[in-house]
Amino acid sequence: MVRATTWMSEGSLTTLGFWGTGDIVGNALFRHDSYELECLTAVTAAPLLVESCDNQVMLAHLQQLQELLVIRSCKRIEEMLLRLLTWLGRRFGKWEEAGLTLRFPLTHQDLAETLSTTRVTITRCLGQLEDRGLIRRLEKCQMFIDRSAYAVDSCPHKLFENLDRSTRNNSIISIGGGASSPTVA
Repeated sequence: MVRATTWMSEGSLTTLGFWGTGDIVGNALFRHDSYELECLTAVTAAPLLVESCDNQVMLAHLQQLQELLVIRSCKRIEEMLLRLLTWLGRRFGKWEEAGLTLRFPLTHQDLAETLSTTRVTITRCLGQLEDRGLIRRLEKCQMFIDRSAYAVDSCPHKLFENLDRSTRNNSIISIGGGASSPTVA
């Protein structure tokens, strides 16, 4: 698991994305001059030529960006955190009938930087989610996200549903300006 970060002008660190096995990251995919990649787990990397990457690589980056934007659109930090944990669980966790188990190499500070909040707020919100039975912290940096956590209705599900649907059917549309109608690809 790799986290891409950049420094903001006021000196705070922000997360650009999370990448795992099979993902491709690098200079050609980030427009920030000051981004860095932080290995959160053991990582084996190999250099690739930009020419050898297809549009799927850029599409994967765009999809992750959209998912993170939807997560950050939640009004309450607690709901934002729950969505982030669930998203991370889906990407890097292990599915079980009762929920997701996530080997969680991220610190409270890492989560705070991802959601543009403070470490203290993340610690408080994790406690609240645990009190509600939506998550359980396990030994050895693992976390369990209860299946009931997916039913939280405080965030714009429509955006999640549309995002899920668009990634399932792999369709794209070109939206033209003026009176012309869009072309479906």
